[in-house]
Amino acid sequence: MVRRPLLAPILETALLNTLPHLGCGLARIVQYLRAGLSTALNAHNSLVAEHAPLQVALQPSPLAAALGIAVYSVLLFGAAVLVFQRQDLARS
Repeated sequence: MVRRPLLAPILETALLNTLPHLGCGLARIVQYLRAGLSTALNAHNSLVAEHAPLQVALQPSPLAAALGIAVYSVLLFGAAVLVFQRQDLARS
């Protein structure tokens, strides 16, 4: 049985719903969370398919979204490498 961490989706959902209500400056942060970045990338696909995107407000450009996802990937990969290196596989 694989246990998935539930804290990240819960925290991200809370931030997505809370930050826009706290002011314009904080509302801009929402577009750089994972959900905002994926929405920005999928909005172009939606336009190509001749459907209106579900959400167009507070979206970064596709280039900024791709760069944001790349930064998330590098950070998470680096964290995974650090965790892997700290494991003591000899004692298992």
